Amino acid sequence: MSKPQSKVTRVTSYVAVVTDEDVDMSCAANTKQQTDVAAVMPSEPINQPAAIALANDFPPEHWQEDMDPIIIPPPPPPALSVAEPTIHNCLVSLMAQVVAMQMANHNTLTRVDAMEHDFNAHISSMQAKFSAMQLDFSGMGDIGQ
Repeated sequence: MSKPQSKVTRVTSYVAVVTDEDVDMSCAANTKQQTDVAAVMPSEPINQPAAIALANDFPPEHWQEDMDPIIIPPPPPPALSVAEPTIHNCLVSLMAQVVAMQMANHNTLTRVDAMEHDFNAHISSMQAKFSAMQLDFSGMGDIGQ
């Protein structure tokens, strides 16, 4: 698929460059090579943007840099030392974890029991429906003979 031809105008400083086609350039292009790019001078001058502010708009001390050394604040004081964990504290923490695990285990077993009861109810219902279908089917067989 070929690239569509386009007319490109580039403005650099006060010179507008006009080409009728895209110019392919490789990275190893010879800079002294002739090209078919035509340079056209614009008919009216290009306006340069005006300065937003001049140096005279500021007081003379504005442009002076502060020569004072930068003061680095000292590090914050160390936190109060945390007491070494005692056997009692470790035991209390361990007991809390055990209780939490027991509660999670109890909740899980309760959910499993509820699901098992629900499944048994569905199985009983399906067995009753199957028995009713068997009776209906055997009754239809007696009528057909």
